[in-house]
This record gives sequence, C-alpha cells and structure tokens, in this order.
Amino acid sequence: MRFRWVSLAGATAIFVASLGWTAMAARPKPVDWVALNPAFAGATFVNDASTCET
Repeated sequence: MRFRWVSLAGATAIFVASLGWTAMAARPKPVDWVALNPAFAGATFVNDASTCET
C-alpha cells in the first residue's frame, strides 16, 4: 500500500514539473524592433493616442 502512494506522489510530481517547464517554454520571446526596422531606433512608448498619431 505504501508503494502505491509513493508511486502516485512521484507521478504527480513529474506531471506538475512537466507542466511548469511547458508553461515556461511557451512564453513569447521579446521582439527586437530595431532589427526589424532601423527607423525604430530611439523610439519610446507613448501612452496617448493623439500624441502617437502626430
């Protein structure tokens, strides 16, 4: 009976660890915008739509 509980606990731990690794691997990588378009060099975030349009 004890072996069954130890096996169940081990299988659960492996399952939870695999979910954690999968979630970490699924995170998106940051985009290097300057590499995509050199005109973006020095650009800053603007939190106002009217300022962004100009």
